[in-house]
Amino acid sequence: MAAGNSILSFRGLRSGKVVTMTTYEAGSDAALARLPVDATAIATANSPKYFQFDESMVLTDFIARSTTSGVVRFVAGGVPTQATLAMSAHGGTNAGRPREGYRFRAGVQYEIQVLQALDA
Repeated sequence: MAAGNSILSFRGLRSGKVVTMTTYEAGSDAALARLPVDATAIATANSPKYFQFDESMVLTDFIARSTTSGVVRFVAGGVPTQATLAMSAHGGTNAGRPREGYRFRAGVQYEIQVLQALDA
């Protein structure tokens, strides 16, 4: 599969501010790889592999590349969390995709780690 991008949307718990970012998936991301992310443009292979917020946020939506399989999880401050996303359940064509509601603390550096390899 060719490279592509997924979209994450977050809402500030204090301000209600919405932040949208994209991930970059190379198309053959192996388990334990960290995905590049970008909150100001479309993520590329050269985008940073971490993000953090200046206020606590909640994940309100995740739209995966529609044909992607695999699982990713969030890593907080270098420690893997139990917060996971099954890429196939969040496909862009799935109107019934789950709204996870994971919370992200202000000032913590987060990464998105591949837990189960993304399709090639």
